[in-house]
Amino acid sequence: HDDWFHDRRIYLDALENQLKALLKAIDMVVGQRKSLAEAAGDFATSLGNLAQVELSPDFSGPLQGLSEVQIRIRELYERQAQQDVLTLGITIDEYIRLIGSVKQAFTQRQKAFHTWHAAESELQKRRSSQEKLLRQGKTQQDKLNKLVRV
Repeated sequence: HDDWFHDRRIYLDALENQLKALLKAIDMVVGQRKSLAEAAGDFATSLGNLAQVELSPDFSGPLQGLSEVQIRIRELYERQAQQDVLTLGITIDEYIRLIGSVKQAFTQRQKAFHTWHAAESELQKRRSSQEKLLRQGKTQQDKLNKLVRV
C-alpha cells in the first residue's frame, strides 16, 4: 500500500466531487439564463403589442425601441447560455472524465501491486521450501527415485 497513491486518490475523489458540484451549478445557471431569455422575449412581445395599440406616436416609438432592446437582450442571454455550456460545461465534463481515467489507472496499478506482492510471497514460500528440502538433503529427484525403488 503506497501512501502517495492513497493521498492522490483522496485528492482526486475530492476534486471530482467539487467538479461535479460545479457542473451542477453551471447547469442551473444555464437554465436560469434560458428562463431569463424567455422572460425578456415575452416582455419584448408585450412591449411590441403595447406600442402597436398606443395612439400617441410620442409614446409608441420609445415602446417599440424598448421592445427591440429586449429582443437583443433575449438573444444575448440565449447566446450566453449556449457559450456557458460549450466552454465551461464541456470542459468540466472532460475534466471529470479525465479524473475517472486516472482513478481507473490507479486501480489497475493497485491490482498490479497486489499481484506482484502475492507473487513475491509465493516465491518466498517456494524458496524456503526448497531450502528446507536441500537442508534435509533431499530434492525432488531424490523423492522420485525413492518412489521408483519401492
